Amino acid sequence: MNKKTTIAAVAMLAMAGVTATAQTQVVVTKHSGEQQKFELADIGKFYFDESAMNVVTLPAKTVTALNLADLVCIKFVNKTDAIDNITGNDNQNIRFAYDGNMLSASGISETAQASIFSADGRKMMGTEHWDGTPVETSTLPKGVYIFKVNNNTFKFIKK
Repeated sequence: MNKKTTIAAVAMLAMAGVTATAQTQVVVTKHSGEQQKFELADIGKFYFDESAMNVVTLPAKTVTALNLADLVCIKFVNKTDAIDNITGNDNQNIRFAYDGNMLSASGISETAQASIFSADGRKMMGTEHWDGTPVETSTLPKGVYIFKVNNNTFKFIKK
């Protein structure tokens, strides 16, 4: 099996995982260590010819040709923009409540960092110094959200 066929096979197998795990970028690493990143949302298609992997980006249909002899690795990766790993804090006994319009938490002893994230990781609201005052959710579109207060989280559904 030649290098072109091997890289194409690996890329196709990796693409099969795109639908299952929601990768957002293709990262191509060259022998020099240089990496080139492409957002999956911006890729119209990519294809292989004799000596190159060609990436067609939208909307202008610009073609980027990457020499196969220069490539070491092609990866499909996740790129998150808001939610990190969360660990609980046993010192806080915070209780969350949501009634469909107002989101609140009790048991906050001092000002806290509070944020609301959409299910896809976008930060929808946030403050560095939240005092526990109930939060109005009427401006949020319908969906699943995560309310994070310091290292404590609460999932709620806006209907």
